[in-house]
Amino acid sequence: MLKTKVCYFRSTVLTLRELNMNDHQLRQWLADGKTERVLDGLLQAQQHIDPDLHHEATLLSARFENLARQKRLGTLNFQDENRERAQINAALLEILNRLEKQPKRGFFANPLAKWGSILVATIGVLGGIAEFSGWSLRDIFGKKPDPASIAQPVVNKTDTLPATEAAPSQPNSRASTFPAKKQTVPYSVPSADTALTITCKSNKGRLNLHFKNGETMRFFFKVSQACTVRSIYKLADGRLVLLDNDRPVSAAQVDQWLEIGPGFEVSDPFGDERVFVFAQNAAFEPLVTTTETDGYLFIKEGLPEALRKSRGFKKKRRFAEDSVMLRTSF
Repeated sequence: MLKTKVCYFRSTVLTLRELNMNDHQLRQWLADGKTERVLDGLLQAQQHIDPDLHHEATLLSARFENLARQKRLGTLNFQDENRERAQINAALLEILNRLEKQPKRGFFANPLAKWGSILVATIGVLGGIAEFSGWSLRDIFGKKPDPASIAQPVVNKTDTLPATEAAPSQPNSRASTFPAKKQTVPYSVPSADTALTITCKSNKGRLNLHFKNGETMRFFFKVSQACTVRSIYKLADGRLVLLDNDRPVSAAQVDQWLEIGPGFEVSDPFGDERVFVFAQNAAFEPLVTTTETDGYLFIKEGLPEALRKSRGFKKKRRFAEDSVMLRTSF
């Protein structure tokens, strides 16, 4: 079995200046076609970004390594290579867009924001002490501020609650210290221009998968936008099982792990097996199938023909695919 492993791309030695990167630098590398460097930067930032984003970057790293292996072995044509590379770059751009929206921390954070937070907290503590002692902040700092020079908070009318006026017994400067509380931003459905991607995993992950006789195998997929999904399982003896065909995925199910089937028990034949998942924004070309006694739909056509009918070739059709390799044994 060909084992997929995560590659951390040590071929490029990063300097200390490069490690002090931000999402702007990652975007610049992506625009320059430096996919390896972008993946390496995201993987090194494990302690500084959201765990879900880091997990998705790890999956993309495995896809990129698999692409490089197929290119070395000469098993991938030029058109398929460009398409897979474009899908990986599109998925990376989506991660960077989501990274830009999350709170900054670590080497992605603005160092001035950290000291600004400390300053605000210090003023709040001093204000609390003054409240109990009968002193005001003007008494502590020794100079009465000019009312015209007091900075007022910028309030976004759509994202924040209206500011509450200060009580008459409190100085107006106290009210301008703390911004109004923000409302929860509602979930937005990805636009139609977002690149379509699909990712597959098992209940044991994606890499170095080994299931033994009698164990339960479970498979899941996640897509980046509403689409139609087809799933095919290749047995060790070469037979193909149609697990999902023209399965609709709604906008509400986008970016959620959806299970393929009710779970499967490992049995013979044993050996190298594989799960293929395909996604596109239109119905798939029909496959010739037959129903076996156990209720599964077996594809009568060979693997090349089944893959051809499951991959989109029309100019305006959005298409994506992924696969997971595994080994079964007694």
